[in-house]
Formats: sequence, C-alpha cells, structure tokens
Amino acid sequence: MKRMPALVSVAQGLALALALAAPASFASPDSSRIVAIGDVHGSLDAFVTILESAGLIDGEKRWSGGTAVLVQTGDLMDRGAGVREVLDLIMSLQSQAETAGGKVVALLGNHEVNNLVGYFSHQSTSEATYAKIFGAFADDESQIRRRGAFSLWRSWQRRYPGCVASRSKRDWMAAHPLGYVEYLAALAPDGHYGHWLREQDVVARIGDTIFLHGGLSPDPPAAWPTDSLEAINQQIAGEIERFDADKEFLVEKGVALPFSQLGDLFCAVQIELAIRAAEASPTSLELSRELEEILARLPTADSWLGFNGDGPLWFRGYAQWPDEEGAEAIARVAAAYGAQRFVVGHTPQTKGILARFDDRVFLIDTAMVFGPAAGGRPSALELREGEQIAIYEGSRANLFSLSKVESGAPETGAAAPSKTVWLAPDGEPLPFESPEDVADFLRSADVESVKDIPIGVTQPKWLVLAKGGLRSRAVFRYVAITEQRRRLSTGEFVMYFRDDYINEVAAYELSRLLGMDNLPPAVEREIDGQPGSVQMAVENAMMETDRREKKIEPPDRTRFTRQFYDMKVFDNLINNIDRNSGNFLFDADWKLWLIDHTRSFARGQELPSPQDVLGCSRDLLAGIKALDESVVTERLRPYLSMPEIKALLERRKRLLALIEERIAERGEDRFLFDYGDPSNSVRIVSEEG
Repeated sequence: MKRMPALVSVAQGLALALALAAPASFASPDSSRIVAIGDVHGSLDAFVTILESAGLIDGEKRWSGGTAVLVQTGDLMDRGAGVREVLDLIMSLQSQAETAGGKVVALLGNHEVNNLVGYFSHQSTSEATYAKIFGAFADDESQIRRRGAFSLWRSWQRRYPGCVASRSKRDWMAAHPLGYVEYLAALAPDGHYGHWLREQDVVARIGDTIFLHGGLSPDPPAAWPTDSLEAINQQIAGEIERFDADKEFLVEKGVALPFSQLGDLFCAVQIELAIRAAEASPTSLELSRELEEILARLPTADSWLGFNGDGPLWFRGYAQWPDEEGAEAIARVAAAYGAQRFVVGHTPQTKGILARFDDRVFLIDTAMVFGPAAGGRPSALELREGEQIAIYEGSRANLFSLSKVESGAPETGAAAPSKTVWLAPDGEPLPFESPEDVADFLRSADVESVKDIPIGVTQPKWLVLAKGGLRSRAVFRYVAITEQRRRLSTGEFVMYFRDDYINEVAAYELSRLLGMDNLPPAVEREIDGQPGSVQMAVENAMMETDRREKKIEPPDRTRFTRQFYDMKVFDNLINNIDRNSGNFLFDADWKLWLIDHTRSFARGQELPSPQDVLGCSRDLLAGIKALDESVVTERLRPYLSMPEIKALLERRKRLLALIEERIAERGEDRFLFDYGDPSNSVRIVSEEG
C-alpha cells in the first residue's frame, strides 16, 4: 500500500488556513438534496440507470430532479464507447436543471484534461474502444477529411521523422480512425465540447462539502495554490488556456498540426529546437527562445498542477491512506478548507460507495463502466438532511465509516446489499443481474405448472415459470378479502381488515424504498384469468417453524437476532398483523427472508406491536427517515388506497418517535447496530421474542 505523504508542514498549514476565508465555488439553489455521481467513462446506459434511480431524469432522459443539485466529479470520458452521448446528456441536463431551479455541476477529471491536451492513454482505453469513441463523431465527409489530414501529416513527418514510428499509410489510418479528426476539432477551444469543458471547474464546494475528482493533498506540490478553492480552479484553467495558445502558435509555425497529439508536440518542438540551433540566424534564435518557453510549459507532472500526482485530479490518498494516519491528515485538510467532508471519485471501489475517516470522505467511483462481471455498478451518493445515502439500481443504503467496521469484516464501508443469486428448481444459479430482471421474468414467463401449497389458510399455489430456457419457482397468492371489522383468532377486533394479495406487492415496493433486500421480488399478474401476486421463490430455504421443530441453531446468534429486530420494525411500519413462524425463511447463508404480507397495510395509525421494537439497524432507520411522502405515494398508489398510504406515513412518524424514545432510554449504541459490527451491545432476546 502506498504510504501517506508527510503531513503538512507548519508553513503549509498556515498557507492552507487562508482557505478558511475563501468563498464557496458556488451557492447551491437548494442544497437540501445533493446527488453526486462518480466516474462515468462513456458508460451511457449505466449513467442513465443511476440518474433514473436517483430520480433526476425521467424516461425521456429529461431533468426531473426539480431543485436538486447534481454533482458529477469528473471522468466522463475514455474507457467506454458512449463518450459523445454522455457529454450530450450532461450538457442538456445542465441547462434543463437551471430552468427548473436546480443545478448540474460537472467537474473536470484527469481524463477530461488529458483529452483537452491530446493525451490518449491506451493503458486505460483500448484501440478498439477509441475507434468507437471517435466513430461517434464521424459524418459523410470524414473520409475526405481523413485523407486530407494524412496529406498534411505526410509533409509534417518529413520534417520531423524522429517523431514517427511508421511511415505506412495503412498504419496511420489505423491509428487515426474515422471521426478522429472531428473528435479533436470538437475538443478544441472553439469546439462544441471543448468550449463547454473549458468552462467547468475542478473543485466545487456546496455548504460544508467539497467535491472534486481526486483529492486535496495535505502535502501539496509546489505549484499548488493554497489561498482558496477558486485559485485551484483558476490555475488549472490557466494551464489549459496557455496550452491552447501555445498549440495555436505551434500550428501557425508548422511545428504542429491541428490534430497533433501531446507526444507529437514534445517531439516536434525538440527537433525544431535542434534545427534552429544549427541555423543560428537571429530569426531562428528568437523562435528558439519561444519554443523553449513552450517546451517548459507543456503538460508534465512537474510543470502542471493538472498533471501532478498529488494534484486535485490525480491524488489517491483518500482511498489509500491507512486509517489512523489518514484520519489525522483529512482532519487537517478539512480544517484548512473549512469543510466537513470530501466527496471524490478517481479510485474504483468494486464493493460500492465507501465512507472513510468517520464519514469525512466518500469514495464514489464504483467502476460502473466495467460492469458487474468486474464488480462495477452505477451508483450515486445522496446528501440530504444530515444523512448520506448510497443509491444503487433498485436499492438505497445508509453509509457508515470504514473505521466503524471491525477488522476482518467486509471492507465495504457501505451497507449496499450484495447481489442476490436466485436459483432454479434444480439449484442452478439464474443469470438475473437485478431485481428488475427478476420482476420482468415473473411478469412475462410462461406458466409451466401450477400446484397447491399444502399450508396457508389462503391456499397459495406453487408456479413453475419458464422463459428463454430459464425455469424458476414462484408463489401465487390470490386472496382478496375486505371487511369493515374482523375478529382475529386472538379475540382482537381489527377495523378495515384486508387480506389481499396486492399487499404482497406493496410490501416489496416499500422495502425497495427502504433499501431492504430481504423481500423476494413480487409483481401483480393474472394466472388463468385470476388476478394475484407472483413472488419469486427462495430455494434451499428453511421456514422458522421447521428450524424450531428441528432445534437447529444459527452459527451467528447476534446476526440472527438482529435480523429479527429489523423484521419487527418493518412489521410495525406496514401494520403486519400476521407475522407467524411460517411467514419468514432462512436461506443457506442464514439470511432472513420475509414473505406473506397479505394482512398488512390496514388503515389503523397505531403501531400494532410497539413492545417488539427492541433494536434497529442504522441502515433501516436511515431508510425510514428518508421516506418521502410524494415518492411513497407515487410508488404505492397502484396498490394501496390513499387512506392506507396516509396511515402508513402516520405510523412512520410514530415509529420514528418510538425509536428516538428507545435510544434516549438505552443509549444509541445499545439500540442501533450495524450488521458488520459484532461488538454492538444491543440486548439479545429469546428466539420466541
């Protein structure tokens, strides 16, 4: 692991402290909801997916985030083929958000600056992908332009033969695919994308949070301006502006071509200096002085803040620092810049968004361009009302710091649920990538067989579904009973009693809003003309009834009990009056699965069993707090009546008040818990409780 640079010296600390008086990069129109998205790298589908999941765009890819602020922390470019479409999307959202009273802040990453100066790295992007990126800029005239560019290049290489690896036309054409010339023109200072990129900042501050691509080093390079964040933006913008002027000069003198890459400039300037030195004429000496100055200004790690490894675009310390040293370093940087937290991308996190150093740093590059095969997935960080929520496709999760996780626990730093592997009846894994894939299968697969389930008073049925060579079991519930008043077997009377299959779908949809991942996907569907709910089967699972009868003990009693606590909290929220030991399962990994919620969501506003609220995970509490009335109404209105939704929201208020009361009575550390923290001392009750 890379060692942390030395901490700031006294002199540097004094200089950094000047940033305390610096104004923020901009004022947010509504900083009550900020959504940050990390590295996109030309992955259009993943970018659209997470924008939709965060509620920032609609199905037409138009801004729907209202007054929210979207911050994209750089690296829109390279690695993925959809660079042009990604740029078009964020540019259009920027203007649409402003019209709606929101804001889109697009920050520069190291890959944007690389592209603006013509530096293309085949270590990060293959030639085949570059060909696709360039190809998106090609048009009917591209072949003609490319032939013209080759002719210019042929003349140029005769003067600078040492800069050319091959003189073959075929090799040149392969290295400069169709669209290459247009791509460079589009990124020029007066190009459509180049002009826009040069207007974007490197670092932004909203309230007490600083956003940037890499990080602010506690041991800044000599070129680092330490008086303000704005000075950092101005310095890197100035470096790019001087480069643009220098390249224009080199093109005017014939030393460079409009489509020359950065390596060509270094090589040609040095050869030209040798040529001018040999001539030794006054004109040549004057040009040599100018060329020497340009050579010294061309982008290198020593000459540019925008290329320096400890600069704001490249720094990786926030991801690589050891906990103890990093906590001290980040505290100093935060104090110097008057910030509470830093949100950065740049270093991929394949286990989800990572919180570090007591939530002072959030690492949000989740390698979306690489896809699930390499551990990548689209994600967003939502900062809202003092909470930090990780948003993934189909789930939301509260974040906690890595420092709060015991050694040996998964180093995710986030409570993002792991991907569920669904099984076919024969035990083989099914290739579903997301809950949406499962739901689509449940809605559209053919019904291969229907069989009665021998338990359950509502007489549910087993289905075997088949589609595209895949087979899966599912549970079909079709009960639909509504009564003004029902006496239960306990003797208790319930007003507005409902035993309805639609509640199964409502419970699943609500669980997704809460960030839970232990309710199997359920959809509404007709089977043989009978409307009902179809819910994915959890294979190789054991009912709690069977576990008790066989006296099977869980390997991790603490985790086992904590799952019960969250179940009881969820049941109070949805007013579930029928959570018996046949209505939850444990799979082979002892994960608790909640099923059969048909007797939920009655219109009573009282909590059905407040005495059972004995503990709660921080993730579930965050999910309950984050529930938005408009979002809940929109998501559940197809399944519940408005009185039922209003009762749900009222129970939410009462549940939160009860939890605050319990915390005040017992202490936060004795009531709240994280599943990755075995040291939490929340009281363990018997399994019957």
